[in-house]
Amino acid sequence: MTPLLEIDGLSKSFGGLSVVRNLSLRVEAGERVALIGPNGAGKTTVFNLISGYYRPDAGRIVLDGLDLVPVAPRSRVRVGLARSFQNIRLIAHLTVEENVLLGAHSRAGGPLGMLLPPWLGRGRVLREEARALLAEAGVLAHARALAGGLAYGLRKRVEVVRALMARPRLLLLDEPCAGLNGAERAALLDELHRVAAQGVTLLLVEHDMHFVGGLCQRAAVLNFGEMIAQGTPASIARDPAVIEAYLGHAPERHAYA
Repeated sequence: MTPLLEIDGLSKSFGGLSVVRNLSLRVEAGERVALIGPNGAGKTTVFNLISGYYRPDAGRIVLDGLDLVPVAPRSRVRVGLARSFQNIRLIAHLTVEENVLLGAHSRAGGPLGMLLPPWLGRGRVLREEARALLAEAGVLAHARALAGGLAYGLRKRVEVVRALMARPRLLLLDEPCAGLNGAERAALLDELHRVAAQGVTLLLVEHDMHFVGGLCQRAAVLNFGEMIAQGTPASIARDPAVIEAYLGHAPERHAYA
């Protein structure tokens, strides 16, 4: 079976600094995979390479058989790739609903198409879809609120909903738990399980290993831009190289079901 995402020999340097070196990774359709490692390991650079913000120095990035390297970032959304960001990128002066509509830009014929009056055909359909996604995520009550006035945890969840408006096959999530409290993490975990159950493949960068263990079937570990381990969250938590490079604790401190 051909994987949904196939990365082969991926490398990227900035000046004389090698950030990603000869990285290979396969993600099957429907999988939930975490990319983990210490700060500066190259994880977000890998996301920026996949989504097209950086161009690799070497290697291939293939989504469902399509070579993404020559494809512009906006066009990658059209072929099934969406992402959230470590730093929230909602537009503060727009409502939650309007921010979510922005996620449909690849399907709406440009920014103006997303802001059509709600009584027109395409505008009505997109707004109904946005509100349905907000309802599924449990945040419909905030649809008319300005995004800038939301609590931090709600803004993180709305950003996920906005990414889903692109109807992605592969969703990249960059540190979705950063800054969330325990209750917010639990709500996000439930939401992502629901998203995965609908057939969306998840690849996330995350430091919260308990969250990774509760969501992901597999984890890949980077250190200094190189892959040092792959496996289930439980197996990588017992890997001596991972403990030394990243976890820094005895394996029994990181046991997962």
